[in-house]
Amino acid sequence: MNGSTNSALDYGVDDAHHLFCEDENFEERNEAHIRGCVCPEDVERVVEECKIDTVWKNLDNDGVLKLNFSMRDKNGEIRRKQLQLTLIDKSRKTFLMTRIDVNNIYVEQENAKKRLLEALNAAEQASKVKTDFLARMSHDIRTPMNAVICLANLGQTYPDIDETHDCLKKIEASGQYLLAIINDVLNLSKMESQTIIFHPTVVRLQDFIRETLAIVMPSANEKALRVDVKQIGITSKYVKLDTTYTRQVAVNLLSNAIKFTPHGGLVQIIFENISREGKFVRGKMIVKDNGVGISREFLPRVFAPFEQENAQDDAGRQGTGLGLSIVKNIVEQMGGTVSVESEKGKGTAFTV
Repeated sequence: MNGSTNSALDYGVDDAHHLFCEDENFEERNEAHIRGCVCPEDVERVVEECKIDTVWKNLDNDGVLKLNFSMRDKNGEIRRKQLQLTLIDKSRKTFLMTRIDVNNIYVEQENAKKRLLEALNAAEQASKVKTDFLARMSHDIRTPMNAVICLANLGQTYPDIDETHDCLKKIEASGQYLLAIINDVLNLSKMESQTIIFHPTVVRLQDFIRETLAIVMPSANEKALRVDVKQIGITSKYVKLDTTYTRQVAVNLLSNAIKFTPHGGLVQIIFENISREGKFVRGKMIVKDNGVGISREFLPRVFAPFEQENAQDDAGRQGTGLGLSIVKNIVEQMGGTVSVESEKGKGTAFTV
């Protein structure tokens, strides 16, 4: 392309077909070609950037200008192209114009941008979730801590032993809740660093069930909930498991069900055989409720740490949002799986 004469001559595999002739106006012929094949969203930009004065102004220090755009090829496919203009004679403003297909590179770059954007969004979401968690936890700690301080002060002023005893019971309950929050945070930290050591032992299944229910029944009774236990296909009285961590899984799931089931509702814990392997039977535990349920949008995040659906609207339902994440960590480190099925307004079922 000769900028001083506004003309160009092209060379290609097909010598019989030329886009430019030396006696034609380059800018007019080039604009017609651009409008005929370049995609609409790039047309005006490419027309402007291919004008001789614009090219001359935008050259880099090496005398090169590169333009990227999309165009439809002879097969009708949209491809990404790069036009490179290289200055070869400054006095005559003469340029070598080359066009290459950069579609594969462009697709890779766009995919990389998409992955980076997704990673950035995920990081921002994780940061927001942790910030929300810290705000909730600060509130959850402050409320019982204020109760501890106030009740301790009141207890010192009561002459009646019964009133003092009532204050002490409430102080103990608040202290237990504070301890539960701290334990949740510490447990998650330990599990994420994969420092759990399991100690499976043979125990009576009925004993395990009885001792587990003893932990959660006070909360269930406060809401007049019915808690049913079912055994399907269970023929052995004994099971082999790590009592401490398996109970923590069961208690977390039951506590979650109790928390989100309205007054007078139903919570079920079901033990079921699913296969026999030699002397051992592989089983599953299901915790079901007919509570508020989980929305379809939130289900993929239900096991994520710090996450709680409608956390801002459920101030009455205290918790750290770590219980289900702890369940998932324990179960997976045991070599098992945990899944969830739920429908908003109808209830939830967790299967371990």
